[in-house]
Amino acid sequence: MNIHENPEVGGYVYEYLTPAGVATTPGDGVYAGANWNAIGDYTAAGLGTTYFEKGPAGNDVWRISRMMVSIEALPSIQSAGYGNGAWLQFGILVQIRDVNNTVVRDLTGGVPIFSHRHWQRLSHDAAYGMNATTALGTSSWHLRWTFSKRGAPIHLRGDRGERLSVMLRDDISARADSHSFVIQGVNEGLIH
Repeated sequence: MNIHENPEVGGYVYEYLTPAGVATTPGDGVYAGANWNAIGDYTAAGLGTTYFEKGPAGNDVWRISRMMVSIEALPSIQSAGYGNGAWLQFGILVQIRDVNNTVVRDLTGGVPIFSHRHWQRLSHDAAYGMNATTALGTSSWHLRWTFSKRGAPIHLRGDRGERLSVMLRDDISARADSHSFVIQGVNEGLIH
């Protein structure tokens, strides 16, 4: 692999995962259409299995250091469930997928996440809190999954169509008011 100079090399990658690569348009911290908010019904009866994902374009290479998972729910987050509901039926998988939708690497080891606490088997950096933004208050739960603490950052190659992908297969519409995935890292440049 030969990395050449590029104005974006060393540029910071901060991306919300969106359904099947739907583009987001930043504006004062708010993303148009709230495409980043994973609170739909992703069962067969609803939208169907949906992948929230993001990866580099063209021949760029991203080195992803971490992913943040955030859940906010009224009136409270259930300690043993997902959001303000019970365990998920099918669970969430986190994968690296390529242009052919082939799973290149399964970051959850094939073991789905059924409860927000199951995220903690992947990372111990989790926090629970209350926001006083409404009369009742909103419970929030946030996790920082630092890949380098589990071995090494994740490299995503644009020339292979690689992207970090979160597979949702459950109805999350009534479990959370906000549910998002953000990746952070560095654009290493172009492969030639």
